[in-house]
Amino acid sequence: ERSANPAIRALSAGAGEVKGAFDGLVSRAGSAGVALGAFGALGMMAAAALGALTVAIHGTFEAMEGAAVLTDTAERIGLGIEALQEWRYVADEAGVDTAKLEAGMEKLNGVMGKFKMGLGDAKLKPVFEELGITKAQLDNVTTADQMLTLLADTLGQVEDRAKQVAMARSFGIEELLPILRL
Repeated sequence: ERSANPAIRALSAGAGEVKGAFDGLVSRAGSAGVALGAFGALGMMAAAALGALTVAIHGTFEAMEGAAVLTDTAERIGLGIEALQEWRYVADEAGVDTAKLEAGMEKLNGVMGKFKMGLGDAKLKPVFEELGITKAQLDNVTTADQMLTLLADTLGQVEDRAKQVAMARSFGIEELLPILRL
């Protein structure tokens, strides 16, 4: 090799490095890699395609699982999926953990249910009056997200922070105040 042209020596060294890398890839890919490696570069392209397919399938299953969790959560809270996604975005922007948002929405559903059944009137009626929320407005509220929107428009505008916290506490949603203040 000493007498060979320097260009040929460089080409030979480069080919040796490629073969070494190929052999290393085949050995790291396990038995499937050895089998596909027997087919040379075409086999390794097939192995790469199979690897990409595996990653894509795994990602699809994760997305499906995330959608199922979102659907279950929305049903548990009594919201549409789109409304829950919107509130999660708002919560994220306000720095409120989504678990706290969801727990707050559930509490708000419970409080509103009791109020509509006539339980807790003495506690909430003065709060609604102070916020300027009318019976007609309350009659139109059917979901926690509608109530939260109404509270954001009213409670979120109360300038006295102590009063704001006390009012939010009466609804069981004081952890959601950062959302209401946006």
